Amino acid sequence: MIRRQELQELLRRELGGTARYLSLYLSVDQSVAVNLNRGFEKAFKTLVREVEGSLPAEEKESFAAAVRRAADFLSEYEPQGKTLVYFADGFGDWLWWRNFDVDLPVALWWGSRPYVRPLVEARDEFERSGVAVTDRARARIFSVFLGRIEEKVQLAAEEEVRRFDGAGMDRMRSQMNFQRKADEHARRHLKRVAEELERLSLSEPFDRVVLAGNREAISELKDYLSERVGRMVVGELAMPVDAPEAEILKRVQEFLCDVERKTETEIVDKLLTAAAKNHQAVAGWQETLRAAHEGRIHLLVYADGDRPLGRQCPLCRRVFLDESECPDCSVSTVSLADLLNAVVVDVVNTGGEVEQVLGPAAQRLKSGAGGIGAFLRF
Repeated sequence: MIRRQELQELLRRELGGTARYLSLYLSVDQSVAVNLNRGFEKAFKTLVREVEGSLPAEEKESFAAAVRRAADFLSEYEPQGKTLVYFADGFGDWLWWRNFDVDLPVALWWGSRPYVRPLVEARDEFERSGVAVTDRARARIFSVFLGRIEEKVQLAAEEEVRRFDGAGMDRMRSQMNFQRKADEHARRHLKRVAEELERLSLSEPFDRVVLAGNREAISELKDYLSERVGRMVVGELAMPVDAPEAEILKRVQEFLCDVERKTETEIVDKLLTAAAKNHQAVAGWQETLRAAHEGRIHLLVYADGDRPLGRQCPLCRRVFLDESECPDCSVSTVSLADLLNAVVVDVVNTGGEVEQVLGPAAQRLKSGAGGIGAFLRF
């Protein structure tokens, strides 16, 4: 996994002059046949060949050195998860790598910054979620993030309530007393579950909360949640408390995917409406690029699949669709292999958020705004 602070440190990395970074996203999933017997090393060599032929002569030597270091790393690497992300600078002084349990686009990049857009998009798509699976006597609380599930807490009612086996009126009174005690123990238990959710959401902040387990217990639990945690609840799932972690992860991810697609549609509709009214929102490439340069973007919204070329001023770092000269610095701009990556870096570095939209929301944004827009701070 990757913390937001760690991601921002990657985003801020940039070296001057001719120094460059090698960025590698490599599928290492051992359930995929081509990755077996270290097939991912062959895939790396293929990616290298695709990039090295297009490099200018002055960069070929440093690129070759960075490739050798990456190949040495891979020769000793033991695959874990689904995707390896590897960044290294051209000097050989800095290295960063992580395993991820989600599929990320396979790519190799060589440029003035680590290529972080896939990581930003993964954090958006797989937000950290708290999951409470409970009945009226037991509970398990999980954190789900970037395809990984981690059990944080197990809870159980304080004591077992025993039924009195008598006859007549004594038995009736016993049953009433049994039910009263059982209800009281359940209330205490569910209050503890709510308290643990609150505590965990503060120590390891959640973006969303899913309540799962017994429907009756879920209904009661909602009454004890704090207002803050209650606002994060996005839905409920019926499942046994002792369900295997793999099953919980699968069902929660499928559910959250549906939630994310619905949320994206709502965001795009609001964006297009606000932009049409000129109400702290813009739509389309030119206006969005201008707002990004001015540091005005609160939330950048763009459609998946787009990786347009662009240009950038080497002095002020402003990005353009096709300007050959920067109007502010009066110098020639340089080409960008991925315009969106530069925009994402600018937005996150100025405190903004990023939302990549997929499916119907992406089609709506492409038809209504060329695939990009933003909500503005001012």
